[in-house]
Amino acid sequence: MTSQTRRLLFACIAALAAALLYAHTVHYDFTWDDTMLLQAAGGPGRWTRAFLEPVDRLYRPLRTLSFMAENAARASDPAALSHGVNVTLYAAACAAFFWFCTALLGARWAAAAALLFAAHPAHAEVVSSVGNGRADLLAALFVFCSLALVAARPRTGARTGAALLLFTLALLSKESAAVLPGIVFVLAFCGYSENSAAAETPSALRRAVLLALPFAAIAAVYAALRFLALDTGAQIHGWHGGSFGATVLTSLGVVPAYAAQLFVPVPQCPIYDVSIVRDLSARAAFGAALVLGSACAGLLCLKRRPIISLCVFWILISWLPVSNLL
Repeated sequence: MTSQTRRLLFACIAALAAALLYAHTVHYDFTWDDTMLLQAAGGPGRWTRAFLEPVDRLYRPLRTLSFMAENAARASDPAALSHGVNVTLYAAACAAFFWFCTALLGARWAAAAALLFAAHPAHAEVVSSVGNGRADLLAALFVFCSLALVAARPRTGARTGAALLLFTLALLSKESAAVLPGIVFVLAFCGYSENSAAAETPSALRRAVLLALPFAAIAAVYAALRFLALDTGAQIHGWHGGSFGATVLTSLGVVPAYAAQLFVPVPQCPIYDVSIVRDLSARAAFGAALVLGSACAGLLCLKRRPIISLCVFWILISWLPVSNLL
């Protein structure tokens, strides 16, 4: 068996595992705002509306287009169709995650990582919820494909262009994909890209900046487009708790819960009630210690264990959109 055939087999196994784990969700009904979002999307006759207007005060054109396509299908069981699309997207995202990991870990370890990713309980809500999960699934698929091309060797103009296009699609799926330029920078700085210099050298820093710049430029254009569509930027309702300080403390207080869900994902529930923190509590202090400690560990591992640095800074960068600090 050739290495290419083995990689294809592992990718199919990851996708199949993901599909089997969530196959039962096709029998689920719609929940919460699923029906409202599908109705708000309308039909494909007004597809340009998805790029010009928000739906439910959110600018996620590709999610809206996917709902338009489902409405046009006029399925006898719309809920089964919607959940089936989610399962398919999740399976594809797991295969794309494997594809990306092969550049970092090799095929066998990448397969193990993809299977762990597919089975992680924290993904249950994303796959099972049509309204809330569709944007995440689309964004994850495009982000992993984009990063796989960034890490692929040899790097070519065609691959870079395709990676930028996929990043654009990820942004049009969900705004949290805007963290990808930061991940690309860390990926290159840690040495996981073609012709990357050793980590912590001026050459590595320069290459990382140059590689991330086109992605940052696309993110800036997207931010302007999103601003025009929503007629506002971030923090639509002001700072949570009434001040920047309260938002920082509340975000830090949630960090331990995020860490617990990442490593010990029990119990699970659809809604996590978070109280506003206005004073430095033990939980907020512990969250701050986790963030600072993780950042220090990432810096210390740059030379000898760059894969650990990549994982640490990926998590920290991805935390920013959900921290409500941006």
